[in-house]
Amino acid sequence: MSNEKEYVVSLKRQLYAESKKKKKFQGLFVGSAVALIIILSIIYNRLVLDYAVIDNVKIQRQGNSREILFQFDVVEPGRLDFNYGKAVLTDTKTAQREMEIRWAWEANGDTVIAIRSRKWLFPHWDDKEFVF
Repeated sequence: MSNEKEYVVSLKRQLYAESKKKKKFQGLFVGSAVALIIILSIIYNRLVLDYAVIDNVKIQRQGNSREILFQFDVVEPGRLDFNYGKAVLTDTKTAQREMEIRWAWEANGDTVIAIRSRKWLFPHWDDKEFVF
């Protein structure tokens, strides 16, 4: 009888130790998942949500000059990237109904000129190719 009681007490200790380990691992898993979600949301905010939402985008060349005219409506203010070749120009624009930006590019030959914004929750490029 005494041997049975010791065996039951031993099993209770093991069960208690195992349940304590299980709670520790569950806490570690939940903490890691929360940290991962926070890190991914910061990255997503910086890489996507930081950009402006624009509409009615027009990219036009002014005659035979090297000047390019960007016209668009700002729906939600934020960052805009203007690209040509390997150059990237970044600018933050405030919301205005209609907006236009002019830049003269020092490109030669076939050149793709683009403006990066976002549509809904995804990054978006509007681009057009010109020959300088």
